[in-house]
Amino acid sequence: KQRLSDQVTAHLAKRWERAVAQALKRQAEAEAQRDMACLTAQEQQLELDRLVRALEDVSAQHVAALAGKRELEQQLEGHRQQLQDLAFSTEHAQQLEVVYPSHRFCCKCLAALHLDCSTPTLPRTQSPQVKP
Repeated sequence: KQRLSDQVTAHLAKRWERAVAQALKRQAEAEAQRDMACLTAQEQQLELDRLVRALEDVSAQHVAALAGKRELEQQLEGHRQQLQDLAFSTEHAQQLEVVYPSHRFCCKCLAALHLDCSTPTLPRTQSPQVKP
């Protein structure tokens, strides 16, 4: 009877040890999953922070590019205006050469003509009338 009791006790002790081992294993797995979830959440937060910084950088670059674009457009408009002034001066000079065929315009004359014609009193669609 004692032997049977010892066997039952040994069997119950083994079952108890296995149950405790399984419970500890499950607890360790649950803790590992929580740690992984926490780590994953931290990694996701770091990735989100990195993406936010990248978007802020791109946004700042976009704003700078727009400012640069506006500046370039203003420069382009200034160059267009200079080109129109030059074309108007050239047209005026050609008309003067027609009126004065024997006169060769020197650089000083052309420079003076350019200054005079850069702020014309006539609309650009009208040709200046030069009298001989």
